[in-house]
Amino acid sequence: IVRSFVIVACLMANANAAHAQARSCLPRGDAMSLVIYALPGLVTTMRQKCLSALPATSTLSQAGPLIAARYQPDSDAAWPEAKTAFIKIAQTPVAGLLSDSVRKALIRSTIEQSVSSQIKPADCPHVDQIINDLHPLPTRNLASVVISFVQISETRGKRNGQLNVCAAPSNGTPVVSPAPNR
Repeated sequence: IVRSFVIVACLMANANAAHAQARSCLPRGDAMSLVIYALPGLVTTMRQKCLSALPATSTLSQAGPLIAARYQPDSDAAWPEAKTAFIKIAQTPVAGLLSDSVRKALIRSTIEQSVSSQIKPADCPHVDQIINDLHPLPTRNLASVVISFVQISETRGKRNGQLNVCAAPSNGTPVVSPAPNR
């Protein structure tokens, strides 16, 4: 199973490299679905990465598992759209043939690797403060904030891995239709 996982990951990486120039952007709603799906794993990974660098009284230390658990129902509900977004990002027919468990594992491992490589122990107090400030937001609003920062970063020429979010409209039109907050 592990060998199959590695082969699929290599195929997808090669396909992404070959199609990097032609890659189209991911609509904001699709990107938000990926973020919502990823939130529990993202919080868990940040907690694991930062636990030794934070005091026991920090938000991630004390409430990290509860925050991740709070996002889990929305994560589960976002999976169908996140799966579609994943297939769009992969831009290879192989992605459509993978089982959901393999797709989920690929998304989780990508997030874990990204967080582990980007967050340094010195960043952990800031990460903890961000989690403390943003975790009360409804999941959809939090995902929108994350995607807005990705878009700001992209407009400044800084790529954020495989997440290429379509530009926000400049005509004042809302980029996300209102939805019930959970």
